[in-house]
Amino acid sequence: MSSPYATISMPDQDLIRQVAQRDKTAFGSLYDRYCQLVLNLAWRVLSERQEAEDVVQEVFLQVWREAASYDQKRGSLCAWLTTITRSRAIDKVRSRKSRRIYDHASQDILELDEQLPDREIHQDKNLDNRILIRKAFASLAREQQIAIEMAYYEGMSQTEIAEALKEPLGTIKTRIR
Repeated sequence: MSSPYATISMPDQDLIRQVAQRDKTAFGSLYDRYCQLVLNLAWRVLSERQEAEDVVQEVFLQVWREAASYDQKRGSLCAWLTTITRSRAIDKVRSRKSRRIYDHASQDILELDEQLPDREIHQDKNLDNRILIRKAFASLAREQQIAIEMAYYEGMSQTEIAEALKEPLGTIKTRIR
């Protein structure tokens, strides 16, 4: 088992390797590093805090189970986590649509939560992450930005995006990666 202090500054690749070896301390560090990002993304897709929190649990359970299958050649750890999060959140949206359950109070909850202060323990780290993500996003080509916004914020599938933009599916997949 790793020392909690050793895993805090550990690079993502080393951290996920430790998680694949069932290192609970490394898993805790991975969770601390990415839980807010996963929650925010799930919340943007779902617009409901409780469902977003459920997605966070599902995502990190999947990471624990499938850490050994992570392939850094296919993308960064952050990209892998956001892909899992997006898939889980879209599954929830589809499930919600099939059951015809609509929660009109979710917007009120979202507005109320925006008025509440962030937890101080993660505030600086989250601000740094948001700044880095915004800079990285701004550096992307406009076509990539549009495809990513449609996928992650509007919950559209790659096929739906390709149809909406009248672009080949392979082009959309490349833009989202």
